[in-house]
Amino acid sequence: MPTAEQYEDLETLVDILADHLVIRRIALVLGAGVSIDFGLLSWNDLLWRLYASVGQTPPNDDVYRQAEHFKREHCGSDSHRFMELVREALYSSLDISAANLTANPLLSALGALVMSSLRGSATDVVTFNFDDLVETYLEYHGFVTASVAEQRHWAPHADVTVYHPHGLLPHRAGVDFSEDIVFDQKSYSKLNAEGSGPWRQRILVILRHHFPLFIGLSGRDANLDMLLIEAQRTHIAYAESDPFWGACFCLSGDRYTAGFWRERGIVPIFVTSHSEIPGILFRVCQAAATKRRNA
Repeated sequence: MPTAEQYEDLETLVDILADHLVIRRIALVLGAGVSIDFGLLSWNDLLWRLYASVGQTPPNDDVYRQAEHFKREHCGSDSHRFMELVREALYSSLDISAANLTANPLLSALGALVMSSLRGSATDVVTFNFDDLVETYLEYHGFVTASVAEQRHWAPHADVTVYHPHGLLPHRAGVDFSEDIVFDQKSYSKLNAEGSGPWRQRILVILRHHFPLFIGLSGRDANLDMLLIEAQRTHIAYAESDPFWGACFCLSGDRYTAGFWRERGIVPIFVTSHSEIPGILFRVCQAAATKRRNA
């Protein structure tokens, strides 16, 4: 079993991740950083664009209360109108063409990880984003995807399943919106009040039985943090005294965030800039292919 020091050596960690990929034990957990890398708005910018659409600026409050205020004042009880406005603001002026999708290094690297291969693949993806960029990219390459955005759903039949616990506002034509999105304070509180509801159990199953890679996440989401702590407590790695049960990309100078992940049993992968992430993911795929070829 690797030591904590070996896990934090990049060469050794790439080899560990490749071992997990070969036996299909990698899961991807994606946050806003993935979408921002493609050009979608951060939550702050998304709220500013929402308020700008009605000729206003956001009140001086946190983003969850700003979203709740906007929904209450401009949509009332019409949740679908709220989601339509968020979707319009999210994708406004964004070119989601095949050329742009395939030119994005991070999407290409994520696609390489999840595409079926003899060297293994990551077939479960959890994204806390509303967009369907990953599915759009994969379907361009001829893969069958399933976007799961409701707590109650049939088992999907697809090459890759993408779970959207915070809701889905699809760019693809013919794909339904989720029933709601987790964006404002009330929806966050409702999600947390559900405790051990279907979404939490579904994600915990994925986390507990895989070595997850967290990409584009800051760790500031309280709902995610509860999932991390519960997964750490019940993960098989805990029973085997393994020092880590997952990995997360962190900027080299951000020791505060790295400490957050390390305390939850997740090894930080330090990069000097986010542009280094695709190269590391491709190295994992290549190392897994070498292991399979030499097996």
